[in-house]
Amino acid sequence: MADGRAVERLDENGRPIVAIQGNQLDAVAHEVERRVAAHQNVVGQEVAAIVAQLNDHGAQLAQLGGLHQQMNEVRQLLEGMAVQVVANANANANANANANANANA
Repeated sequence: MADGRAVERLDENGRPIVAIQGNQLDAVAHEVERRVAAHQNVVGQEVAAIVAQLNDHGAQLAQLGGLHQQMNEVRQLLEGMAVQVVANANANANANANANANANA
């Protein structure tokens, strides 16, 4: 190791262990920091994209909630109109029955 080269040896499982001298260790530490920062940047971008998608989905759900409310209001109006139509039909049927009864009397 005196000449600045890495010395390889094996651990108890046969995997290589690399010993590194001080100036090489600084370079390795810098590279690790660079890679970690790059990875954090990528992860940060991915998280930001997911948050944006969640925000979009939240907005879509809010729109659907508004549409659902409007549909309920329309349903209630239609139910009210159906009740009125039935009431009018019954009134007309009664009026016609009374008119026929009077005409036949």
